[in-house]
Amino acid sequence: MAFVGIYNNDIKTARRDKVAQAIARYVEVTGTRPTVCLTSRDDAEAMAAVPPGPDIDVRGVTYIPPHTFYVGENDDPLAETESLAI
Repeated sequence: MAFVGIYNNDIKTARRDKVAQAIARYVEVTGTRPTVCLTSRDDAEAMAAVPPGPDIDVRGVTYIPPHTFYVGENDDPLAETESLAI
């Protein structure tokens, strides 16, 4: 798996906009659209609470700090991450 990560702690920027920024950067770097976004559980749950969510599979994990978003392509279907449907 290859990921592009961004950190943005600006409280005025919506989480969805932060994910969109990460997606745009990933497309710029790789030329393909990412399929998954890894972020903190708190950020993932906050995005799930306010539909509609970003058009990407958002997964909350314990090893990524708040305000950090990694987007990429999930080529491991058995990856140990918890998907939060949003």
